Amino acid sequence: MKKNILIVCDNNTLYSKLAEAYFKKYAGHWKNIFSAGINIDSVLVSETLKVILAEDNLESTIDYTLKSVKEYNLNSFDYIIALTEQSFNDLKKELPEDRIILVNIETIRGQKMNSLESINDKIKLELFEFVKKGPIKRWLELN
Repeated sequence: MKKNILIVCDNNTLYSKLAEAYFKKYAGHWKNIFSAGINIDSVLVSETLKVILAEDNLESTIDYTLKSVKEYNLNSFDYIIALTEQSFNDLKKELPEDRIILVNIETIRGQKMNSLESINDKIKLELFEFVKKGPIKRWLELN
């Protein structure tokens, strides 16, 4: 039986959508993957998201509708992955901490990049690392 995973970021406009697409690419055959934001303050996904997904032929892997965590029954997920401290802290108000894993992408956000291409490469590398090679892969495989 496939496990249900929710990936949560602040706004669901870029990072959680990217993580959703890459999780589906690398682990979708054994996990049901969704994404959401804590505070939806936009109606559109980031243009950067579209560029990155098109580059990797992943445009059709995700729903481009922004989703709030309030739209989901959090208890229906086996695992919830928070991508920022803010989303992690907000989720802890609703769920036991052992149901949430923090994969902090703040380092990506804080870096100044010279071009859209270098931003894309950095985001993809970070997401690949935590999906395919990092401790999250072992955590998901063991559970």
